[in-house]
Amino acid sequence: MIYGKDFAKQYDKIYKEDFYRNYSDFIKKIIKERGIKKNPSVFDIGCGTGRIIKYFKKWRCSGIDPSKEMVKIARDRNKNISISVGKFNSKIRGKFDVIISTFDTINYILKDKEMEAFFKNIKNHITDNGIFIFDFNTKNKKIPSIIQKEGFTYINTVKNGYWEINVADNKGYSEKHKERFFSFSEIEGFISKTGMRITEIYSNFNKKVSNPKEAGRLILVVEK
Repeated sequence: MIYGKDFAKQYDKIYKEDFYRNYSDFIKKIIKERGIKKNPSVFDIGCGTGRIIKYFKKWRCSGIDPSKEMVKIARDRNKNISISVGKFNSKIRGKFDVIISTFDTINYILKDKEMEAFFKNIKNHITDNGIFIFDFNTKNKKIPSIIQKEGFTYINTVKNGYWEINVADNKGYSEKHKERFFSFSEIEGFISKTGMRITEIYSNFNKKVSNPKEAGRLILVVEK
């Protein structure tokens, strides 16, 4: 299981609170610019420990994550928000003004058919004027072979478009992750198959991208 108990407890130390606050502010800015109602419904796919949706507490929020340990922390942090354990392609109940998926979530979807089903699921569950905001690592992302953070060592192997990550601490705990890198053109293709379209492209919270095919990481805004 990825994001097991030991790693889930330490996960929140990887990024400082400012990063989550800035990401949530970015999402709020996009929503405001789109003229979406002041109290939107928001669904967070891959919500992790719930640090982004905690900034949306005045809104009608819910979320899902495959790690029961991460969900346990997210529920403790967000007492009045419905957060479920489930796969990223799990059936979503109802429709939402905004769906978000952050922190490489879609890179964990490894097969084309699963990705096609994922975006179809998104289209079916956003309102007519709703939006989907998500980020992903592209094939241009540069990954160091070893990263050390908060007592964990990440040993990275990049091969044939996949990123294999072996995470371990000095107490004998370890787990393996696998992500797939996507080109912008691939993601654009999956989206266009559903009839949705990309309306904005960012490389960070403040910078729009003119040439997305060169970026190592992208944030996209998608609408029906």
